[in-house]
Amino acid sequence: DERGRRDAGPSDPAPSYAAIDGNPVNALFFRVFRNKLEERVGFRSDVEGYDGLIEVIRVLNSKSTEEVQRLSRLVLLSLFPSWLPPAFRKIFAGPLPDLSYAMNAWVTSLACEWLMGPTELNEVEVEEDSGTRTVPGVLVKRCRYLEEAGCASACVNSCKMPTQEFFKQDMGLNVTLEPNYEDFSCQFVFGKEAPPAEEDVACETRCFKQCSFPRAGRLEGRCPTVAGPAEGE
Repeated sequence: DERGRRDAGPSDPAPSYAAIDGNPVNALFFRVFRNKLEERVGFRSDVEGYDGLIEVIRVLNSKSTEEVQRLSRLVLLSLFPSWLPPAFRKIFAGPLPDLSYAMNAWVTSLACEWLMGPTELNEVEVEEDSGTRTVPGVLVKRCRYLEEAGCASACVNSCKMPTQEFFKQDMGLNVTLEPNYEDFSCQFVFGKEAPPAEEDVACETRCFKQCSFPRAGRLEGRCPTVAGPAEGE
């Protein structure tokens, strides 16, 4: 039932990711991430490549919102030695925040194209009570993860929220992810405190028309695990 669902994403076909997938370093990152994810989810897909990853995400997304976010953050943590996040908080994030934001923007842009597709470093103006300041950013030009999943809930609960929480709680850095559901770009803003979910525009969307994930299209088209239950549900 597509009642109340929204159009989302670009209308032209997705680009080829053959060059990105064929890079040996990207292939290594992909294998490590997928193995860690499958361990946490408790499900291993027999499907090869990115399609198999999305199959695991489908199973993950069938869990509660809180569990999806919790497991996704644990996957991020498991990608690093246990000593690294607390050491980074102490040595870099605390005394050298500006350098830390720039470093993490650079690493994110360099090391995450296998998951999100092409990115570029940029600068973003952030409005604060004291005025406007410019902070480092990473622009994901057309998020492969969001497009392949076709699901706002997967974007918010298994990527956006846990990534923000990982940087805040584990690395000691503020970062906000701002997905664009019209063109599937996503802006990482390093140094900007993430708003609470109830004030985040990314959480106000309805289900995408193309979404086939668990619970898709319920609540008259609203994305059930992003927007929350409707009155009377």
